[in-house]
Amino acid sequence: MADASTPPPPALTYLCNINLEAAPPVVIGATALGQRRVVTITGGTVVGPKLNGKVNGGTIWSVTSESGVSNADAVYTIQTDDGASIFVTEKVHVPNILLTFETASTEYAWLNKITAYASGAPSKGKISIATWQVRISTLSRLRIVD
Repeated sequence: MADASTPPPPALTYLCNINLEAAPPVVIGATALGQRRVVTITGGTVVGPKLNGKVNGGTIWSVTSESGVSNADAVYTIQTDDGASIFVTEKVHVPNILLTFETASTEYAWLNKITAYASGAPSKGKISIATWQVRISTLSRLRIVD
């Protein structure tokens, strides 16, 4: 029988604000999945206690269903102020954003092992998201009962 107690909630550590600049969307139109748009990320900034730099560019693919539910996938690159390159992947179910990172930099290798949560919204060709590292208790701290 499993322990019915509630596990501790994940802890959040603030990473940065990611401010994306975007070109006007290319509207694909009404597809079988909904209203499809593709947006080119043209640049932006990254500002925070753990990451600082610029957004080089990328792409956002979004679809909005007839019921108004919006989902998107985005990929872009960040160049940190000290020259490291970071590849960012976003999975978006508006307004919730899940981010993962990939880098060859030894200084930022910790990013390869984390998942981040962000929330934000587009406004006039810009998208600003507050980004937080999600820390979940390790299995060694969880008690599993038969």
